[in-house]
Amino acid sequence: MSNGEGIYSVTVTDINGCTAADDARVNYAECMDIDLPTAFSPNNDGVNDFFHLLNPSDFKSGEIKVFNRWGELCWETNDLNNRWDGKFRGTDCDIDVYVYYMSATNYPDHTFSKKGNVTLLR
Repeated sequence: MSNGEGIYSVTVTDINGCTAADDARVNYAECMDIDLPTAFSPNNDGVNDFFHLLNPSDFKSGEIKVFNRWGELCWETNDLNNRWDGKFRGTDCDIDVYVYYMSATNYPDHTFSKKGNVTLLR
């Protein structure tokens, strides 16, 4: 398997010849990453104009929330395919660092969360 998931076996023998063996299951779905950009520039040049989840097809549900430095909710979505255009109440947000929180559930029903910062540039 190319992603490394599967059952791995290990056998250990000590200096006295005693042997022990065990198996471990590695499930890729439990090791997934939430992939979000650290900066974006909503200036309509067609390059990096939105803040969005870069791997939405890896998840079946979730939410993203973005807050300004005063803790005010600027944008939220329950559709992981949605993208934030850098506006709040229809007005362009200032160049600044914003805080995001995201939680998502993948297809085997493992829930992941991530929080961090995103820089809005113009």
